[in-house]
Amino acid sequence: MRRSHFDLFRPNCPVCKRLFDRNSPLKLVHIFESERDQVIEGSLHCTDINCQSEFPILDGIPILVPNLRQFIADSSSGILSRQDLSPSTISLIGDCCGNDSWMGTTRQHLSSYAFDHYQDFEGKDPNAPVSSSIVGLLEKGLKDLSPLLRGPILDVGCSVGRTSFELAERFHTPVLGIDLNFSMLRCAHQILRERRIDYDLRRVGTVYDRISLPVQFENLDLVDFWICDAMALPFGEGISPFVNCLNVLDCVSSPVNLLISIARVMQFGGSILLSSPYDWSPSATPVEAWIGGHSQRSVNQGRSEAHLEQVLSTIGNLLNCKLTVQHQTNSNWRVRLHERCSVDYNCHLLSITKQASQGIEVHRQRNVLI
Repeated sequence: MRRSHFDLFRPNCPVCKRLFDRNSPLKLVHIFESERDQVIEGSLHCTDINCQSEFPILDGIPILVPNLRQFIADSSSGILSRQDLSPSTISLIGDCCGNDSWMGTTRQHLSSYAFDHYQDFEGKDPNAPVSSSIVGLLEKGLKDLSPLLRGPILDVGCSVGRTSFELAERFHTPVLGIDLNFSMLRCAHQILRERRIDYDLRRVGTVYDRISLPVQFENLDLVDFWICDAMALPFGEGISPFVNCLNVLDCVSSPVNLLISIARVMQFGGSILLSSPYDWSPSATPVEAWIGGHSQRSVNQGRSEAHLEQVLSTIGNLLNCKLTVQHQTNSNWRVRLHERCSVDYNCHLLSITKQASQGIEVHRQRNVLI
């Protein structure tokens, strides 16, 4: 955790926010290991004497979630997994565990996302595109984005970090990447510390090849990665003028709460870049919480695009603001499963602005980044 990002984003206690709807600042209490601006291991404490919840910093990644005990229990395998074993030993363990194990699932996810995010640094697959699919999606969305106000950027659902690095390189402003997958953020954080990424690329079955790539971006010192629940962002209102949220909407238990959380931390005049393939699955999102994708006899005939605009209008009324879709288009996103299989998504890509409702005067800085 960069101390500069901690001072800039001023996180609040997620427990106090969820249970009491109050903003209780967190304080950096323990530093067990550090490197320059980075706290590698330590802990943050809630400053409210009636709460005093503690949140660990592990491998440079603070874990700021309201249900910390459950998160640690569910993520303990990833948090405690060894990073010093040889590729041959990892391969043997992977054969024993199989693809249905925690290890198999984690290796598959890291293989797919790390390959997509960083394949352009050294292409190993002759059948794969030469550039990152997620970067193409980001670039297409940024072309239609309204000029950005100056201020720190939140990259929600950053995965293994490529979009965070691209945003810092483009806008020369602090970027905070947020995700709930500790193994993926550990991969992203390796780039911050070592300027390289190591991951296993799935060839077929349980056969993986170790990939080790040098990775370099401009403005790496402006990027940090935190574990946060996107549906309960631990920040004050209006902390950021721009929130990037690519392909997260259909991966959370409550898409509406995700949108509320994002809209709350945005500045008036700020923007959201949002995309989704609307690949709804009850394993990730209860059917009742889907935005479209069911009830084709309704007014929207089950169309997620139309339902989303209605949801944005409702959220705007709830937060005394207007959430307006400025531009929308479709863009491809490819996810590699193994060397003979990729999934191609057609993502709905939107830029959304947050404006004050009529009768509410908002003073803000007029400087823009683009």
